[in-house]
Amino acid sequence: MNSIYETYLEKAKQILLSTLKFELNSWEDESKKLRYINREDVFMLAENILLLENHDLHKLNEQLFLQRRKPNDILTEHTVAAELLRNHGSNIMIKYEPQIGKNTDYVLTFNEFEGKTFNIQIKNSNPTERENKRNKIIRNIKSEMKEVKVPRWYSITMHENFNSTNINGLIEFIKQNLHIPDNIGISYYADGVMLSKIKFSKMTNPNVDCMLLGSTADMDMINITGEERNHFFGALCKASSSFDKQSDDNNINLIISETNTKDNIDVAAAIYGDELNFYNNVENNSGWTRAENGFYHSNDSKNVTAIVSLKKNESRQISSFSKKVFFKHIHNDAGDAILSLLRLDRIIASNTYINDRY
Repeated sequence: MNSIYETYLEKAKQILLSTLKFELNSWEDESKKLRYINREDVFMLAENILLLENHDLHKLNEQLFLQRRKPNDILTEHTVAAELLRNHGSNIMIKYEPQIGKNTDYVLTFNEFEGKTFNIQIKNSNPTERENKRNKIIRNIKSEMKEVKVPRWYSITMHENFNSTNINGLIEFIKQNLHIPDNIGISYYADGVMLSKIKFSKMTNPNVDCMLLGSTADMDMINITGEERNHFFGALCKASSSFDKQSDDNNINLIISETNTKDNIDVAAAIYGDELNFYNNVENNSGWTRAENGFYHSNDSKNVTAIVSLKKNESRQISSFSKKVFFKHIHNDAGDAILSLLRLDRIIASNTYINDRY
């Protein structure tokens, strides 16, 4: 094993460690985190780094090493580029963020379709605003409760209206009720409204010297109808702003988005429009259509040729993707060029009924 590859292996390990979302406790060292990264991922990422270096994509590797953006976002860009190079080798030329001003992630040419330029913008499907707020609240609670030097687990369910202003009150309430026996639910109220329920349980790890969060959940069923769809719609609008040239036969503008956590129904609704069911009294039958409220009905989509949805084939960080394409414009052989470049698994049209959620 040469020294350059060993360097890339170490970089790959550190990058994958940075994607882990849990925090170590005071008695734990960094070696514990190594249990939670897949050894095969480390080797695959190191090979991807080497592959990109050999194809003059040092700039993309540097973005990965510097981690100025969210690790998972840049990992998607990196993995997509590596998969394209593995599939096509020297038959494609990838330039990473080559433009001045508006920047698409890649500008790519493909020998099989001479004269065509692929402008590719990668847009990950990040957590919704609601999820981000809730995650921040939980992080704050965990941090404060670690200062309570009582070795015990606690679990929390939260009302939808629980917000950051309630954190201090909840923490004081927990401190005042540490005498409550295990597995007995207690309720926290603010202004006469029950906002949270807490349960304690026994801590068996002798190394623990503080309160640790066991689990969290929503207190009630939350109506998030349309939330994921609207969130993805907004992400597409943002991604489309990177394209300043019109989509045509030789200028192909693609948005590629990793949608592992998104329901296929929500993805299709965001792109093509919501599903509408109807009953025809005259013909005595039922059917469905789509509302004209999808991204492709908006002015933001005017320069977009197609959207490609990625889902990982394995439950690993570095994995190949299954790919679904949602076409807007098909200019002569541009559709064939996209299919050949990306080796897609499925074409979803506006009239495709989605019956598999993921």
